Amino acid sequence: KEFEYTVTNSYVDIDEIIAKKKRKRLVSFSAKDIEKMAPIQQLDEKMAFAKTIDASAHDDRFDVYFISATVKGEKVKILVNPSRKMLDILKTFRPDNIIIGEE
Repeated sequence: KEFEYTVTNSYVDIDEIIAKKKRKRLVSFSAKDIEKMAPIQQLDEKMAFAKTIDASAHDDRFDVYFISATVKGEKVKILVNPSRKMLDILKTFRPDNIIIGEE
């Protein structure tokens, strides 16, 4: 499994790629719907979510971030391995809600 994160205008799409052939959209949401995005170490365990989507690589070489967002009326936790470019782009839409590690 691989995951692809795409930011177009203010929309974030997360796709799962299976065997490099089949693509499945896991979630799509507006960056404006992000309540918080930060390194996983900053996740408050008291936060309640209707659903969790794990789109992370499970590889220690990559930083894991969580996104708390409202998607289709539900509060969702999404785990990702964003690039610095993706973080910088999302921060332009939600400067107070995106926390970049090592800042």
